Amino acid sequence: MGTGVGQRLMQEIEAVVATLRAEEWRLLERRNAEAKQRLRQAKVVLIFGNFVGLWIIVGAFVSVQRDSQRRRAVEEELRESEEKFRMLLDGVRDYAIFMMDPQALC
Repeated sequence: MGTGVGQRLMQEIEAVVATLRAEEWRLLERRNAEAKQRLRQAKVVLIFGNFVGLWIIVGAFVSVQRDSQRRRAVEEELRESEEKFRMLLDGVRDYAIFMMDPQALC
C-alpha cells in the first residue's frame, strides 16, 4: 500500500469501468435511435396500409353500386319487355276470339 500499487490498480480499474460504462451508454443511445427509426417506419407502414384498405373499400363500394344500378336497369328493361309481350299476347288472343264464329271456328 505504501508504494501506491494498490491505488494505481484501483485507478486503472476505475478507468476500465468508466470506459465500459461510456461504451454501454453509447450502445444504449444507438439502440434507442434505431428503435425510434423502426417505430417511425412502422407508423408509416400502418398509415399507408390503412389508406390502401380504405381505397379498396371505396372501390368495392363503387363497384357494388354500379352493378346494382345495372341490375336495376336490366330488371326494368325486362319488366317493360314482359309488359309488351303480355299486351301483344292479349291482343292476339282478343283478335283470335274476334275472328272466330260462335262455334269457335275460324
